[in-house]
Amino acid sequence: MAFFLGLKTFPPPQEPGLKSYKGNFAFVLESPLIPGEWAKRGEVKLLPSNHKAILYFPTYLNLTPGEKFTAFTTLRPPRGHLNPFSGSLAREKVAQGFKFTGYVRKIEIYEQTEKRPVATIRARLFAFAANLSPQARGLFECLILGEKRNIPLSVREKFEKTGLFHLLAVSGLHIAILFGLITFVFRKSLLVFPPSVTTKLLHKFTAKQWCYLWAFPFVMAYVLVSGPSTSALRAFVMFVLYGLALWCWRKICGFDLLALAVIIILLFQPEAVGSLSFRLSVSAVAGLLFAHGLLKKLPEDLNPIVKYVVNGLGYSFAASLFTAPFIFWLKGSISPWAPITNLIAIPFWGFWVLPLEFLAACLALSELPWANIPAELAAKAISWPTPPLPQITLPYPVGAFLLTFTLLALALFLIRLNRLLAAGLGLFSFALGFFFYQANQELRYVMILDVGQGSCAVAKTGEKNAILFDAGPARGPYDSATFVTIPLLRKMGLSQVQAVVISHLQADHAGGLKSILKAYPQAQVFSSEKIPLTLNHLSLYPASSSFGGNDSSLVAKLNLSGTIFLFPGDITRKRELLLTGKDLKADVLILPHHGSNTSSSYPFLKRVEPIVALSSSRWQKHPSKEVLNRLASLDIPHFSTKTSGALTIIVEKGHLFLCEEVKRRKAPLLRRALWPYFKTGCTEVRL
Repeated sequence: MAFFLGLKTFPPPQEPGLKSYKGNFAFVLESPLIPGEWAKRGEVKLLPSNHKAILYFPTYLNLTPGEKFTAFTTLRPPRGHLNPFSGSLAREKVAQGFKFTGYVRKIEIYEQTEKRPVATIRARLFAFAANLSPQARGLFECLILGEKRNIPLSVREKFEKTGLFHLLAVSGLHIAILFGLITFVFRKSLLVFPPSVTTKLLHKFTAKQWCYLWAFPFVMAYVLVSGPSTSALRAFVMFVLYGLALWCWRKICGFDLLALAVIIILLFQPEAVGSLSFRLSVSAVAGLLFAHGLLKKLPEDLNPIVKYVVNGLGYSFAASLFTAPFIFWLKGSISPWAPITNLIAIPFWGFWVLPLEFLAACLALSELPWANIPAELAAKAISWPTPPLPQITLPYPVGAFLLTFTLLALALFLIRLNRLLAAGLGLFSFALGFFFYQANQELRYVMILDVGQGSCAVAKTGEKNAILFDAGPARGPYDSATFVTIPLLRKMGLSQVQAVVISHLQADHAGGLKSILKAYPQAQVFSSEKIPLTLNHLSLYPASSSFGGNDSSLVAKLNLSGTIFLFPGDITRKRELLLTGKDLKADVLILPHHGSNTSSSYPFLKRVEPIVALSSSRWQKHPSKEVLNRLASLDIPHFSTKTSGALTIIVEKGHLFLCEEVKRRKAPLLRRALWPYFKTGCTEVRL
């Protein structure tokens, strides 16, 4: 109830307006610079306003926390990729207190402020991690410093598929393991003291109180060094409240601890309610407490091994069930293997991996030359081979699925109170789910994804089939296929990719192809160099060998239930001129080369005669003013992912609906959740 009270009292922050500020600004560095593959990232405060921002620096630049500097940059409010059912980076960053992001090339240091011990320790540990192997570095930064930026993608995918990704985030589990290790050491140390000393100690305070007293400074130091994240903060507040109850000789139940922790955090950090990690953390703990209430009824004389297995499976299953809505909303799929894998992994994590990482951190701060050995051993310990593990995917779009999931969960909850009402609600849930499933079979649409400066479109051509037009960009650590396209396909209930049509092999169009084929190995790849088969509803116009660069693009025309879509890639006027003899007439045109002035000539636009034109771009110069003027003179309406987010054209019984993601997000929760069944944020396009 405390969490929902927090949602009511402190509603999630809204996305900030897209207003930027360009100029020379003064900053103070709040955190150590975190090295990355292509830039260093640092948390700063803007002076004199003290607004928090995230700045990216060149990899060769070094700064110490507390230093004040000036830099010329453009400060922009954070904006992620606006796609259906995707998270809002802007809202998440605002929940963390950040108002701006920016890129810095040169700085001028003008003052060194007071030393910051915690930030200095974190800087030393980041410097130590930079000399480890990639896997050891990523694991050490995750478990000690709370930073997932450098975790290898293969490790991330392995932990997600096995349902163990929560082990990489500093949370209550890690604090409990640290507390358990310190308790173990303290109890063993009591055996070293003479019995008279031990008796005297235990006469003043109980063993639990002594253990808590010993553990508190270590736990607090770990939380401070790890960041802390909202999940770690929630766990620490619960740890402090547990200690207060312990030292005041009071009993306190788990749900009271959780409720008090949520209220305290929301009083001092109300924006945390907009953080997904906070919601996941609260939901997981609620699931564990619910399971504890059931599992404590197990017979006391139960075999210890059987009891461990039953408890382990029960706790893990409850935590997975309570966090499932958030995981489905975030990834579009969930691992069914979590109860089993956690049964094995958590003891291994507690007795081997985390102790090694704690040891490595202590040795690194002591500047011992062999500090890297335990960190490398911990990384090798997680190098287990992962067999193909099927995931639970969605049968229809995630918003409608979560509605039926919630109604079914409510029906289960009502069984004890009113069985007739519970049965009726359960039957209604199944009937509603069947309706959504059947309606999804008939849906047909083309979605131009917001992937940044690049291109990727999804066409739903069958019950669960999709065709991709380009695979989106992949630059440095960012792979749009992994972070945008594949999760979106799963959230929309599209389990099969029939074909991937690659216009040309530049990084902004084909960068994500490798990841797409890894997730959907059965997909056929079409390009100017290779057309493996013929699809009835797809017409392709490959470039001749005389064309290179952008003009080598494979032009594709899709007939979707009688509506024609044209995907010309990055062709220029030269290629457009040669294509004017082809049958290019289309209802919907995706502007060539993101709307650049090198393309979309008058003859080409008149030949296509589109009803509407769309463009995929984030660059300031795309689409160009000249192209927009040509479209306006021909009365062709234009929409761009830069201003509208993802653009979806829904084809339904001879009607065409254009849906803008920015409009969908402004609708009430239920209406935007039931998109695309409800045409939320959509306007009909006259044919």
